[in-house]
Amino acid sequence: MYNLNEIVFILCNKNIFIAKGMLRVAEKQKVRIQSVDRILDIIEEVSKEKHGLSISEIAKRLDLQVSTTYNLIGTLKTRDYIHQDPETKRYFLGVKILSLKNIYVENIEIKSTALPLLEELHEEIPETIHLSICQGDHMVPIARLDSKYSVRVDTVYPGNKGPLYCTATGRALLFQMSDQELTSLLNEIDIVSYTDHTLTNIDAIKEEIEKSKKRGYSQDMMEHQDDVYCIGAPIYNYDNKIIASISISVPSIRFSPFEKERLIENVTRTADKISARVGYEKS
Repeated sequence: MYNLNEIVFILCNKNIFIAKGMLRVAEKQKVRIQSVDRILDIIEEVSKEKHGLSISEIAKRLDLQVSTTYNLIGTLKTRDYIHQDPETKRYFLGVKILSLKNIYVENIEIKSTALPLLEELHEEIPETIHLSICQGDHMVPIARLDSKYSVRVDTVYPGNKGPLYCTATGRALLFQMSDQELTSLLNEIDIVSYTDHTLTNIDAIKEEIEKSKKRGYSQDMMEHQDDVYCIGAPIYNYDNKIIASISISVPSIRFSPFEKERLIENVTRTADKISARVGYEKS
């Protein structure tokens, strides 16, 4: 069984399951949705032909009605998964396929690159550590190292979504947003007060993120969870773009001004090391 709190995204053997919220899928369960099967069949057939395919060719290969094929391809075109040449009217894979492939490869690469360095960090500071990426208006952990202490932080698990605006790892992902982009994001999302310490005023959130950018690390001082402190830092790629962030979460019983300085030093150093390994050159 998959964890009920996980978002399941499976693209394998022509089956796709996309769920938001609570979802249970048995491993042996054979769930097939005809329209999804057909859409994936179309993508696979088009991918085989470098000169593209016409509507009638796709319909014939998949034993579909031309009208059904036309409607399915219309959806794929709208979402940029399929592209139609305006002159030949033949269909090719769209830019969204390449975009998803690049995101997939980048996430796999950053995780495999970061994990050895996160394990080194974990040896130095055996608290809860996250490696997260930005997905839409949320942060999503893709790796987690649990605290070695008996009293530990129960934070967001890999695959689950968390807020960008009030978590250290989320704020670090926002460092490169312009003032206009950040304002637009904060106006579009639901800003929830998780604790008595959560910043909910847009100007206050923007000010905190601006301070974080200047000092080179982000912080969450019991804003997302009571009695939990968190320090985060961004990871940059070869193109000087933030592609992920790391963070350490510590319960209040082990947090102090001295410990905060130790967290900052180790988190920022580790983030810099990971960035260097994926091609970032610090100016």
